[in-house]
Amino acid sequence: MIGTAQQVYHSARGSTDVSGQDLVNAVCANARILFGSDVSIDWKTARGDLPKEAAMPLALIINELLTNAAKYGGNQHGQVTITVGLSRRPGLYEICVQDEGLGFDLEHPSSRLSGLGLVKALAQRLGGTFSVERRPGAHCTVRFPDQ
Repeated sequence: MIGTAQQVYHSARGSTDVSGQDLVNAVCANARILFGSDVSIDWKTARGDLPKEAAMPLALIINELLTNAAKYGGNQHGQVTITVGLSRRPGLYEICVQDEGLGFDLEHPSSRLSGLGLVKALAQRLGGTFSVERRPGAHCTVRFPDQ
């Protein structure tokens, strides 16, 4: 996964930005191979570039959220469907990772939360926030400013 993010990062040589689409595509495609056929990953990204320094933290965030969803996000039949979206609004980027599992609450300790401290720290490093909504499934969102 780190190698995947580094490829996207270095492909933008000489540029101050990386393609958000390329980054999300690379991380999700790599995760799809690692998780195998039991896990379905669908992703949508808005066109646009990310600041180059946001690429590695964002790749780590997406990977951690995908890993959690693959482990804990199965529906009642054990099938895992994950949806990833990267969008950009004026002054703000938003990455969402959703699954169809039981969902969880960031305030309650569980084994699922151990890697989410990393997600929160990386979101803060980007000047952003990390939140989780329990809908049907978990809806994890990281928002950070377009700097």
